[in-house]
Amino acid sequence: MRLSLSLPLSLLAAPLFAGLAAAQSTIVVPDDASSLQAGVNLASSGDTILVKPGTYPTSNLRLFGKAITIRSEGGAGAAILDGNLTGRVIHSYEGEGPDTVIDGFLIRNGRAPFGGGTIGDGGGAVLLSSSSPTFKNCRFEDNRADAGSAAPAGATGYRGGHGGAVYLVNSSARFENCLFRNNDAGEGGQGGQGSTGSNGTLFFPTGGTGGTGKSGGRGGHGGAVYVAGNSSPAFVNTVFANNEEGRGGRGGKGGTGGSGFGLTAKGGNGGKGGNGGQGGDGALFVDSGAGALVVNCTFLGNLPGQRGANGPGGTPGSATGGSGSSGPAGSLGALGICTGIRSVGVTDVFNSVLWDQSFTSTPEISGNAIVWYSDVYGGHAGVGNFDVNPLIDTSTYEPIPTSPLVEAADNTAYPAWAGTQDFAGSVRFFDRIDVAGLSTMDIGAVEHTDGHQVLFPEFCQINPADSLSVLSGVSEVGQAIEFGVDNPTGGQDVGSLSLLLLSIAPAPGDCGLLIAGLGMGGPGEIGSFIVDPTKLLPILVGPAWDGPGLPAGISLPLPDDEFFVGVSIYVQGALFDPSDSHLGLSAGMRMVIGT
Repeated sequence: MRLSLSLPLSLLAAPLFAGLAAAQSTIVVPDDASSLQAGVNLASSGDTILVKPGTYPTSNLRLFGKAITIRSEGGAGAAILDGNLTGRVIHSYEGEGPDTVIDGFLIRNGRAPFGGGTIGDGGGAVLLSSSSPTFKNCRFEDNRADAGSAAPAGATGYRGGHGGAVYLVNSSARFENCLFRNNDAGEGGQGGQGSTGSNGTLFFPTGGTGGTGKSGGRGGHGGAVYVAGNSSPAFVNTVFANNEEGRGGRGGKGGTGGSGFGLTAKGGNGGKGGNGGQGGDGALFVDSGAGALVVNCTFLGNLPGQRGANGPGGTPGSATGGSGSSGPAGSLGALGICTGIRSVGVTDVFNSVLWDQSFTSTPEISGNAIVWYSDVYGGHAGVGNFDVNPLIDTSTYEPIPTSPLVEAADNTAYPAWAGTQDFAGSVRFFDRIDVAGLSTMDIGAVEHTDGHQVLFPEFCQINPADSLSVLSGVSEVGQAIEFGVDNPTGGQDVGSLSLLLLSIAPAPGDCGLLIAGLGMGGPGEIGSFIVDPTKLLPILVGPAWDGPGLPAGISLPLPDDEFFVGVSIYVQGALFDPSDSHLGLSAGMRMVIGT
């Protein structure tokens, strides 16, 4: 027969609701309020606004300093706040603190209303000014800061807006389990045209050369986020992917040559075109005087600001005696100097991966960043840093099983306030399968959550190491895994009954619990309980054993419940020989349930 598995409630993450303050009331959008802004207007501090799945056109949402929770009913991305590329989605400037929480939205198609080089000109989706709300499980996609304005004649082009998705000034906002993807900082504005050359005179008949066109504006910084002023935001379990820093502006056209004077004089030469503007820097840009904390984050596929196009040469001046020459073109702008994090202020980076690889000559991190236990393309000074291909699935941002990121993190850098889930909602702390009692995270935003099955050490070589195996399946919620129990010594009779012992803890001691008569070699041998026999779950009974090399298969169904992800179950096989009532214990295994 087969006994069903019933995992005890003690294995659950018990404090599921710990720390959640009871909301005074809940306002449902669109049932109780037709729009999110209407819901905020109705709410008082302590209330929750629950937004049903759907798309909600949103422009410059104000929060009025209220300590409220705004939550998407269907989880990350089910409710969409869409700026329709007509303006910002959220403008928070009224002293909101960390108890103002925005949870589970896709925030897209925001556009900062203007470029031009002024404070707050960026933040395509969100502008935070003297405001520090908490964003959880939010996706910022396809937002952009506006381009800098084209300059009048004789002036350098205005720079592009900073912060493709978010611009922070004097803000300590938190971003937990968020995604910044496909956001763009603003393109620099075109440089002004050069001055027109002077016309010829009786004494100086040849027209003057046109003036040099002005340089294009610099591209905006922070393809995803720009941090300014006295700001100190935190980014935890957050992905920055495929964001682009602002492109440099086109150089201005060279000035027109002056007209010649008289029948034989020539017109002036056209002026040289202006140089293209330099590209912007950093998917995350931290300006002077600001700081940021980056913990367990992943930067992939971000692009430095592209070179601004060179301005065309000016038109030659005309005259009866012939035209001058066209002016030469200006020079291309320079590529942005940093792809991942550009830190003019001080940024602390822990347990993160920065591996954009878009331009091998462009560093991932530039400036005043303190980095440790991170995988950085091209390397970076600091404790525990390395430079190895992270082997990440770019569709999920999860490291593959052989990734060097798996179980390589430094737990001490992880802030307690960030909770226990990763970017994808999986358990952040997995038991390390080769070191008893040590729980270790993976580097980056996403935990590798495949189930793990690992044989214990041979426990002083008491039980045969090859007496327990995995025949099929995976240790994931809602799945079944089949274990094989065998006695390679042949010390028991064919037809012995197979058993699977399950416990929530391993047996104490380096060699387990040694008991005479429980060895697989025969009734006189010592065997070792590797699982804790005082904390056993219901025993599974499998088929009769067919002999050495023919393991008896016992299937273990796992509950379809996400709260079991990361739970360790300790497994040991046994064969019971009814002819002499001999029980022989197999090797043991720790199984970590994954999703």
